[in-house]
Amino acid sequence: MQKTSPLGVAYRELFVSIAANDITSLRATIAKYVPANNRILTSRPIKMMLLLLSYYSYFNNGVPCSLLQTHWDALALELDVQPLELNLLKFFASDPHTIAGTAENAIRMFFAVSSTQDEVHGNVRHLLVNLLAVNLALSRDHNPFYACMFDTQHLAKTKVRGPGGTYYHWDCGYITDVQGNMVGTVLGGAKMYRHLLAFMVWGSITMSLLCDYPTNFPHVTTLCLHGKVPNVPAYVLERPVAHFHWISTDANLHASNIDAGFFITQSFNFMWAAMSASQQFPSALASDDQTTAFEEMLRASAFD
Repeated sequence: MQKTSPLGVAYRELFVSIAANDITSLRATIAKYVPANNRILTSRPIKMMLLLLSYYSYFNNGVPCSLLQTHWDALALELDVQPLELNLLKFFASDPHTIAGTAENAIRMFFAVSSTQDEVHGNVRHLLVNLLAVNLALSRDHNPFYACMFDTQHLAKTKVRGPGGTYYHWDCGYITDVQGNMVGTVLGGAKMYRHLLAFMVWGSITMSLLCDYPTNFPHVTTLCLHGKVPNVPAYVLERPVAHFHWISTDANLHASNIDAGFFITQSFNFMWAAMSASQQFPSALASDDQTTAFEEMLRASAFD
């Protein structure tokens, strides 16, 4: 966000209120940008900015965002925050030193401050939060990636091809060989675009297990080797990490000296703009043809 843009100005005002630990000022800023008569639409970018503020200014630096940690439950009513969204917003306002993770929930461990991470895992961690931010900023009813994060029951039941894949939303639709080529001819076989879509799908599914593990676990398990994976969270987390790897090794990005994390985040931004302007696709895609149309819209507006 540019500092002088309307979003940049709002971001700075929110930051100042949070840094001052001033809930009265924060509420006044929210009221300024989220009028009661248009709450659903105007609250979306504010939710996104509050998440990014709490993550990059606090959580990622190993400290809690005390103001949001204390007041998220009340603010949720003012910002049209749904319960599952609130789980993640509160998680990233918490103290990362206190995250309790186990081998069975590798995703919580992935975000714990005590976890050992190399540069790739650090980048993926940031990108998963950026993906959550975009999902919060878009309409729940017109964002197929929102369904991957917050409606996994639908994913387990649908017989519609997942974006970037060849077979439903199941893992077998995203098979990749040792050279990073994915099966099928989706998007004309465009390797990087398919990995980008797959990152969005499986990154969202990854965050679903952080959002509400008990509810989402049985549905996500269905998507993974037909329920035969012994450690589903670790298996799911490996998928966005792998798709990020193949994007980061793309020859065209290297030739252009473009950082993979920057490229993916910019694609999120363009996707946000395109899907905000045209809400033609439902979150629950209704047919394979509709999935194809959605992919082509993203190629034209966010990827090319």
